[in-house]
Amino acid sequence: MDTRALTTLLALGALTSAAISLLTCCLVMALLELVRAHGAAVLVRDPAAPGALALLGLIAGRTAMTARALLRAWRFRRRCRRDLRHREVTVPTGLRRLAADVGIRRLQMVADGIAAAFTVGLARPRVVVTTALLAELKQTELAAVLRHEAEHARRRDPLRLLVSQVAHAWTYFLPLARHLRRQVALGAELAADRAAIRHHGRRPVAAALVQLTVDVPSPGPAFGAGPTLTARVRQLETGTEPPAPRIGQRDRALTAAATLALAWMVLSATVVTLTAPASCLA
Repeated sequence: MDTRALTTLLALGALTSAAISLLTCCLVMALLELVRAHGAAVLVRDPAAPGALALLGLIAGRTAMTARALLRAWRFRRRCRRDLRHREVTVPTGLRRLAADVGIRRLQMVADGIAAAFTVGLARPRVVVTTALLAELKQTELAAVLRHEAEHARRRDPLRLLVSQVAHAWTYFLPLARHLRRQVALGAELAADRAAIRHHGRRPVAAALVQLTVDVPSPGPAFGAGPTLTARVRQLETGTEPPAPRIGQRDRALTAAATLALAWMVLSATVVTLTAPASCLA
């Protein structure tokens, strides 16, 4: 589910980027030439000018949204990294051995009263667990949680989630992009749960999910509650991956309207560029 959603989201971003970026430089030069030749009033008289200006506004918005997504991710990860470093404690030998058995190569433990486990790191993922997690879970439940996080690390889900956030920022004007980004996050949790179920069975995974009901803010995918809980419980009940949630009728209609609006903007920008005194597309 998540791989297909991420691929579709990246394809949407690439297509809109190609359509928009191709015209950007030429459009700016064309508008400047038109204003120089006919005055600023041409932006009101030319029927294609509103669409061209709207495209420039869309480009500015997309640039701002992408920069905002990257800046927020960087700040949050830096703050979490500093916090984790200050609260780090020595990993018990038994826990380190259990982590190695489930495939975790890098493990960090922090002192915290809330039981939590999550995966961080883009290039070299590592699993972070709290001291409360070790105290509250049974051995079988702990093994299931660690297997879940090991799958996140193996799949490099922190990187996937960041890429999906940036791709969504590229196409922020399409409700379909927001829907696909949520599918990426949901698919990552379901895939990690399936790995834990395959090796440890449904009961330990379900018991751990009940224990970790607090949705703890983390810089990466975490084992716990959150918006994916309903689908994860359904997968535990049926033993199979639930169907991908469908986009709502309202979002489908808004996506179609936004696509038509984008086509109008691109067409208007093309007309303005081709009719300018000195066109780089002519």
